[in-house]
Amino acid sequence: MRSTHFLLRLFTLILVIASWSRQVAHASPVELSFASHTTFWPNSGDEHLDLTTAFVPQAPAELVPTRTLKARPTTVYRPRSLEALHRARLRSLYEGESEVVEWDRVDIVGPDIEDKHTLAQLARMSGNAYALPGQHNWYDVDAVWNTSFPFGWEGSEGFRGHVFLSSDNSTIVLSIKGTTLNGPTSKKDKFNDNLLFSCCCARVDISWTFRTVCDCYAHNWRCDDPCLTEALIQDSLFYSIGVKLVDDLRHLYPGANIWLVGHSLGGALASLLGSTYGLPAVAFESPGERLAATRLHLPLPPAENSNHSPVAVTHVYHTGDPIPQGSCTGFGSVCAQAGFALETRCHLGKTIVFDTVRKLGWRVDVRRHVIRDVITKVIELDDVEWEEGREVPLARAEVDCIDCYKWEFGPFKDEDRVSFVVEGASSTSEPVNVSRFTSLFATLALSFVSVVSGAAVLPRSAKDVFVPTITSPTAETVWTMGQIATVTWDASNAPVNISNGASVYLKGYGTLVKGFDLRSGAVNVTVPYVWSSVVNPDTPQRIILFGDSGNESPDFKIKFDPHGSAPPTSASASASA
Repeated sequence: MRSTHFLLRLFTLILVIASWSRQVAHASPVELSFASHTTFWPNSGDEHLDLTTAFVPQAPAELVPTRTLKARPTTVYRPRSLEALHRARLRSLYEGESEVVEWDRVDIVGPDIEDKHTLAQLARMSGNAYALPGQHNWYDVDAVWNTSFPFGWEGSEGFRGHVFLSSDNSTIVLSIKGTTLNGPTSKKDKFNDNLLFSCCCARVDISWTFRTVCDCYAHNWRCDDPCLTEALIQDSLFYSIGVKLVDDLRHLYPGANIWLVGHSLGGALASLLGSTYGLPAVAFESPGERLAATRLHLPLPPAENSNHSPVAVTHVYHTGDPIPQGSCTGFGSVCAQAGFALETRCHLGKTIVFDTVRKLGWRVDVRRHVIRDVITKVIELDDVEWEEGREVPLARAEVDCIDCYKWEFGPFKDEDRVSFVVEGASSTSEPVNVSRFTSLFATLALSFVSVVSGAAVLPRSAKDVFVPTITSPTAETVWTMGQIATVTWDASNAPVNISNGASVYLKGYGTLVKGFDLRSGAVNVTVPYVWSSVVNPDTPQRIILFGDSGNESPDFKIKFDPHGSAPPTSASASASA
């Protein structure tokens, strides 16, 4: 009998120790160690770099290669079938019918958001979604993360950013760009901001009567829900594009840990995509996206011990920025004057709040929204104890948060009368478009300045026209991303004097090299990371050799080799004899 009791006690003790060990394992951060990488920078011959400048591999110089990034065991909930999740979402979106989605609890390695250096690195990656390496607004990251390739920069006017790879491809960080005020993506950025983060079609005051992102306002603080649902189906919504990109990454790196990061609009998209796929996401200074998830009919894993869905999303913002707090609103706000209705403040997941108003004496100012301030003046700031004994505040769930409490939502409008105003066009009637009058006035003003200044078109000087035939690449050519390739052409009949400069342009991407002598007959270029060829190696590519006029090459291929050898560490785009 005594031996039986002894065995029972021993077995109970083993179970207690095992349970305690699992708890420690889930709470203790680990370090991700990777081999060093080659850095890819654009060709920096010009002081002001073009967004389409070629990538030139160079050895890391000023960077201090920190070889570890802290991570910790993270529990996520993933849909058992992505097909079933998408089907359930679309069924709810289009037909208003619910469908059960089964979720699996999965333990993965996620970022340690309580570690200051890790958080700062993710913020820098978020900032880099706005630029290309070598530009003045590119932030240095640890050398092990300097291998990345851009997406959406190939003539795109919307969803773009970077994919950062660890040296063994075990961890992928998808960084999504936020809103750009003045640039090729500005129009669609603004449309997505106002559709996702406004209470009702970006209708804030009388100025929005002439230009809204949808026509769902039903008077007296009422908004038509079916109309909002229809508006979210529009193809210009970035969420749908992000779903396709994450699908591609999961197909290319089936065994990798994928983390999502972003700033502002990019952070909200990272959160929505992370919630869809059960991936860790860190969002910086993002408007509240909880209402957007509801309007997108996004299935979320069921809550366990609270009212919040257990998604692995962490929002990071400071109290000096009104945008993530939903307070940059109203007739006199800077946001409304700029045409933005950023009214939501409730976030998915948990939130880390740096109290810069109390700790640093900051005023609430929308100019503090920029990622630069978040990185250099908040997260990386030394000698500040944000909470007792903590360099990073504790992540907490937002309790009792309500969006758009003044509004009433329901089926308030006849579906036959619903119209959508997207990019100035209406399906029922043509609305008054104030922007057209503004553009006309600006055009007339510029014309007046030109006349008054007496500007004249100067006659072009005589030039020797030279249109050489490209001899390489050919239809059989396959370039490898990150490697040096040589473009050649027939220079046998080149004139002695050539007035125009020369450049090599990759269609759909941009300039690879410029400023060389057309008489040389050859020039070296660094093959850029082209997302379309990463996804589909059979995508046809074509270069144009510019001189006096453009001459195109045949279609050829560009391949991405994630397991290939590192490119040369000292090379430049220079002409070869």
